[in-house]
Amino acid sequence: MIYRLPPLNALRVFEAAARHLSFKDAANELSITQAAVSHQIKSLEDYLGVQLFKRAGRGVQLTEAARACLPKLREGFESLAAAVEMIHLRADEADLQITAPPVFTARWLMPRLADFAKREPKIDVRVVSSSKMVDAGALDSASITSNLDLRSDTSGVEIHLGAGDYPGYRADRLFGVS
Repeated sequence: MIYRLPPLNALRVFEAAARHLSFKDAANELSITQAAVSHQIKSLEDYLGVQLFKRAGRGVQLTEAARACLPKLREGFESLAAAVEMIHLRADEADLQITAPPVFTARWLMPRLADFAKREPKIDVRVVSSSKMVDAGALDSASITSNLDLRSDTSGVEIHLGAGDYPGYRADRLFGVS
């Protein structure tokens, strides 16, 4: 899908100026000159074909058009920030992800991770606690399943409480549950 958008920098400047109702304060926040703010606002107004601010003495006020679009613009920036954060989180993905039931995680796994980190300092571990790892219909043992892929940056293991029958996965019984 092709989006026909004005320059994002101009939108960013507009959002800051609208939030502060001041070109000077927007300039200070963005570390640019007040003239640069004015230029970006003017270019955005030209692009959109509408006036965004009413200049009144030293201050500015939003026009109806600006007030109408500002909430959606802020939502858009929040979505962009969330998308960028997701990219950062994926870039920092753990080398090993362990998913396990909450009780197992709290009582058995977490107390042992400090020792593991000392022994294996180059392996980053991410722990995910999930009640989906419990098969309430067959609580007879704990099993481990894995998707260890040496070609991947990450590998994972799952600890399940249940019968140990997980089609498509290799499952090894760890211990019985009584």
